[in-house]
Amino acid sequence: MCIAADRASGSGKSTVAALLQRLYEPTAGQIHLDGRPLHDLDVHHLRDHTAVVSQHPALFDMTIAENIAYGRDDASMTDIRSAASAAHIDDFIEALPLGYDTKLGDNAALISGGQAQRLQMARALMRPRELLILDECTSALDPANQQLVMDTVMRVKEGRTTVVITHKLAVMEQCDRLLVMADGHVVET
Repeated sequence: MCIAADRASGSGKSTVAALLQRLYEPTAGQIHLDGRPLHDLDVHHLRDHTAVVSQHPALFDMTIAENIAYGRDDASMTDIRSAASAAHIDDFIEALPLGYDTKLGDNAALISGGQAQRLQMARALMRPRELLILDECTSALDPANQQLVMDTVMRVKEGRTTVVITHKLAVMEQCDRLLVMADGHVVET
């Protein structure tokens, strides 16, 4: 599924992502996931089975390898490299003087927004989840890297619920179902 908007902001797309994660509860109506009311699911269980890639990547003052493996204590370097390869960030990492041992620094100030988004995508791919939420995950990417990331998304979406939130027509065209939002309402499917 792909959620798009007819205007730049304020239509409710990211609110849907937050509601799906139960970061807050709806004030009216219900949200169902796989036919079950979302409020009936244990929030910890839900979050353990959800991977999120947002437009504002959450990266830490750790090494690149530690950032990719974050939340998965049993990750091997093979797992980390495989996830980085799938997210099309491994060539960049390997070109760094310390490679996967490079520390990102505060707020990942040493890398671009597109690189940060691809690192966050690699982390999401480290732990297969039933629900994958991609909230403007290609917003900082050029068209070539956007297509590489979307190729990965199309490959890994099988067997899971995948929600792609975007403004970009090229991304929308790759989705199975498109919901258009305006002023907090779905105005077209």
